[in-house]
Amino acid sequence: MTAAVGVLIHRARGFDPVIATTIALLIVIAIASPSQGVASVGFLLKAMLFVSPFLLLSMAAAGAAQASALDQRISDIVTGRTTIVILGAAFFGSLVPLCSCGVIPLIAALLAAGVPLGPVMAFWISSPLMSIEKFILTTAMFDTGFALAYLITAMILGVVAGFATQALVVRGAFRDVLKEGVVGCCAANAFKADRPLLWKFWREPDRAAIFRETSMASGLFLVKWLSLAFVIESLMVAFLPPQVVTQMLGSGDWWAVPASTAVGIPAYLNGFAAISMVSRLVEMGAAPGAALAFLTAGAVTSIPAAMGVFALVRNSVFFTYIGFGVAGSLVAGYAYQALFV
Repeated sequence: MTAAVGVLIHRARGFDPVIATTIALLIVIAIASPSQGVASVGFLLKAMLFVSPFLLLSMAAAGAAQASALDQRISDIVTGRTTIVILGAAFFGSLVPLCSCGVIPLIAALLAAGVPLGPVMAFWISSPLMSIEKFILTTAMFDTGFALAYLITAMILGVVAGFATQALVVRGAFRDVLKEGVVGCCAANAFKADRPLLWKFWREPDRAAIFRETSMASGLFLVKWLSLAFVIESLMVAFLPPQVVTQMLGSGDWWAVPASTAVGIPAYLNGFAAISMVSRLVEMGAAPGAALAFLTAGAVTSIPAAMGVFALVRNSVFFTYIGFGVAGSLVAGYAYQALFV
């Protein structure tokens, strides 16, 4: 008996926490309300069927970026004339499939290599906000107009943050960026496997294997997070009245945008899950500007990402990064409401 329990505990430790949470949530729902359990499973299956073409496209984009070595061209983008570099870093950061946590080792490597903070900040801000995968899914969950607004927000916020940071650096700010002891193996190895850019990657067996492995890993990542988001969405549909959402986050309330920004900081778990859940809130009456503010604030200032940033850089850089995220989300939300709603 003891041995069996030990085996179960050992297997549980190796089980993905997101998948485990989704399964546990479905079990709890089924026990509390069998009819809602059936409804939640049905909602999950229908939603996954709807996004499956976009999932496949996102998987292919992520795999191609890795296999072609497009992701390793970041070091080329962030070296050169400051003005051009900041623009390039913000643009490239908006396309590369890196999350707010995954970008941290890369940022450590760039800073350790002596890349100026301005271009690094431009990339650092824009990268977690948008990627090719997120653009595809945002188009599916919202529409092309909102997806373009989100993409433009990522680029503009990256550019503004980059030039503002560079202006502060010129005036003598941020002389010491990294905290002591952070330039370790992760920073040193971020560019270890430098490979030339090759668009026709499928002609090389090694790169074709990278494409397959990365695509499958990206697919698993997306499926598990979207599954959790869809289960939560099913509960929102069942128990969250649309009129409540409209009253709290409707377009007529001036505080809808700052409220969404404030909620986005602690409540944002994952970019792909957030896109799905926020799209449901918009369908239920939330203002699109508030949705954009939530997505922007959450991606930059979410607690997991903020913890990684705090461990990497000194306090002055950390609070500047957070400030750009919060201020940018407010401006983006109000601008979208004023221009498109």
